[in-house]
Amino acid sequence: MLSAPVPAALSSGRESVMPTYRAFLINEDNRVASYKPVEADSDAEALKAARQFVNGCDVEVWHLDRKIGRLERPTVDAAKPHERESE
Repeated sequence: MLSAPVPAALSSGRESVMPTYRAFLINEDNRVASYKPVEADSDAEALKAARQFVNGCDVEVWHLDRKIGRLERPTVDAAKPHERESE
């Protein structure tokens, strides 16, 4: 099989395309409720950008078929300030 070179018009700009990650919003039943696209230059930037979606649900960040990480919503105990015990 011969492989023809890709015409410049079709390949131009592809080298600098930012990878698109997906932030999957996970509900209380540990199921995907929805997802949001996240554009980032790196895995770390994708995780940082996905933090905005951690609001009452966990968020899993994926790039294609590779799981980058899971951001967990704060637990009720962690969200409350600790009360001082009276002496």
